[in-house]
Amino acid sequence: MSSLRCLLIVLVLLLSACEQSPPPDALSEGQLFPALRLTGLDRSNVDIDDFRGRWVVLNVWATWCGPCREELAGLQQLGQVFADDELVVLGLNVDDDPHIAREFLRDQAISFANYSDPEMFIARQLLGIRVFPDTFVIAPDGTLLRSITGERDWISSAVVNALRKAVDGQSGDLQSL
Repeated sequence: MSSLRCLLIVLVLLLSACEQSPPPDALSEGQLFPALRLTGLDRSNVDIDDFRGRWVVLNVWATWCGPCREELAGLQQLGQVFADDELVVLGLNVDDDPHIAREFLRDQAISFANYSDPEMFIARQLLGIRVFPDTFVIAPDGTLLRSITGERDWISSAVVNALRKAVDGQSGDLQSL
């Protein structure tokens, strides 16, 4: 009888785990993006709110992530399509050694601003990221309009057109990204 009781307890625990909701502080599209203090690969600090007034594409990546490495060149080009006062591309690297990220960016001629999260505290605890790359499209007022998991072709005409429309005041096409 005790083995049946143990089996029932395990079954109840497993079923209740499947019904757990995401943590209450999980990011949701349409809500304000959390206030973050980012440390640059050059050890400078910046607050994400310093970019208010511009669209922000924040890409969270790692050198050990193949899809992350693949999309960086497209993000570099995307940043060059828009004026700095319209849209800014930022990177948040999660390698445990920021030197590796700096070297990789230099070797690949990636020059958009990149920041470091070597303990993955921002990525895991504040942003809830479990898969890389993960990218956030943040409106000028600080609202998260789109959260994108996985690799994208950031310089494709569909992406550029959706972001151009958003910059011009029509953000509906962002859902297609």
